[in-house]
Amino acid sequence: MSRHWFADVAILVLVFGIIWLLTPAPPTADEICAAHPTWSTTECQRISEGTIWLGMDAEQLQASWGRPTDINRTVTRYGTHEQWVYRYSSTTRYVYLDDGIVTSWQI
Repeated sequence: MSRHWFADVAILVLVFGIIWLLTPAPPTADEICAAHPTWSTTECQRISEGTIWLGMDAEQLQASWGRPTDINRTVTRYGTHEQWVYRYSSTTRYVYLDDGIVTSWQI
């Protein structure tokens, strides 16, 4: 018994609709500030928008972009240097931290 193409489309719409409903919304700036009272309103707004900036700390970076795919760490007598790697389907981004502070990135 053959199905009609619109039945397949309906099933896809239903599946994607369920996934959309179950996917949590990203936190708002107010929610971020409530969870991190030492962060400024501006920092919370930037994080809610997925923005990064020079001087942000590792916790803020993770709040903004999520957990990195990999962390490459080098420890020297001058401090700890990290490269956080974010791999997406078609691109890779690198963020560099010195002693837990963002100092540069590559996009």
